[in-house]
Amino acid sequence: MRGNKMRRGILRNVLLSTSAIVVTLGVLELVIRTCAWEKQYHFPSGMLVLDAQVRHRLAPSFSGTLRDREFDTGVRTNGLGMRDKEVEPPMHGRRRFLVMGDSFTFGEGVQESDAFPKRLESLLNEGHATPIVEVLNGGTPGYATIHQMRLLRRLLPKIQPDVVILAFYVGNDLEYNDLSTNFSQLGLRLVDGKIAEPANKPHSNFHRLKMLLANYSSLYRLVVHRARTSPTLSGLAYKTGLSEGHFEIPFDIQQFTKGSSENVEARWRDTDRLLREFQELCTCEGCIPYMAIVPARLQYDQNLWTRALAQYGLDENLYDARVVNRRLVDIARKHSIETVDLLPPFAQEARVERFHYSWDGHWNAQGHALVAQSLARYFREKLLFFPKTMTAGGRGKTCS
Repeated sequence: MRGNKMRRGILRNVLLSTSAIVVTLGVLELVIRTCAWEKQYHFPSGMLVLDAQVRHRLAPSFSGTLRDREFDTGVRTNGLGMRDKEVEPPMHGRRRFLVMGDSFTFGEGVQESDAFPKRLESLLNEGHATPIVEVLNGGTPGYATIHQMRLLRRLLPKIQPDVVILAFYVGNDLEYNDLSTNFSQLGLRLVDGKIAEPANKPHSNFHRLKMLLANYSSLYRLVVHRARTSPTLSGLAYKTGLSEGHFEIPFDIQQFTKGSSENVEARWRDTDRLLREFQELCTCEGCIPYMAIVPARLQYDQNLWTRALAQYGLDENLYDARVVNRRLVDIARKHSIETVDLLPPFAQEARVERFHYSWDGHWNAQGHALVAQSLARYFREKLLFFPKTMTAGGRGKTCS
């Protein structure tokens, strides 16, 4: 009798402890989802379509709403799959700009008119009775230079711009510029408007559980992220089988080292080839190539820079926040591409946080305004030297 009471007591304590753990984990899950401690993109279904050549692209003639914790913006695309009005034949005497880029150029989080390409158009037309400049938005979320160049080949003959601005995002463009990538073999899927990578086939019940948690638990994803970015926790996870990977400094930090590594140098070689291709393609199509260097926030947010280096235990003397920009300028100069570095205007601002959404990280309307003002100052002077009617000697022939 006494033994039965002890067993019931133990069982009751186990159930209470288990219930407390489940409730605690449930509360933590709810808190993390509510506070948006992880970045989750929720593009409206139908906004993106898969493409074997460029990975994905904006669906032509789409209309919908892009919602996030901090914004609610309308998105429309034209028949070419651009976040812009329908493209008409070029007008005599009006310069046509085409801006290629990623989600910053696309204007994730702001209305179409607030994205910097349209703001730039307005600024360059100020003081003129009729518009002298047209700026088209060719930005696509998730793109790097490799994607932009492949899309540009399709767009140039149809749009016939006088000027092409390639917006290079320091945050991840260099990392993603891998010319060995075959987008037709990635096995991607679109799930609820998001691009889903193919999952590895589970080889055990434990692996199945991890895949389930990775898909549905924000708490699990947060813990895994913290473990992967901590040398101590990452090593422990690897030894215990919780992680098949190993601790590694992320590429977006590696690229700022004053030294070099084969991993980073390989991406620089590919980027060099892509920028050369950019210049050659523009020459063939009769347009002028420019590059705008879009900085990563940690380059001009000193607190963020210091925290990032401290997180990985790195010596600040071995890293330089401007090394990527300087190298980009050198490569562009080699290929006769003029550059506009947007790092200085952001670095000069005392309160850089007012240009970004707190959770999402993209520019808000103020951030786009700063970019547009910086580009307008640069191109106002250039417009004085552009011919009244831009000629496209190469248009009409096939560019290899």
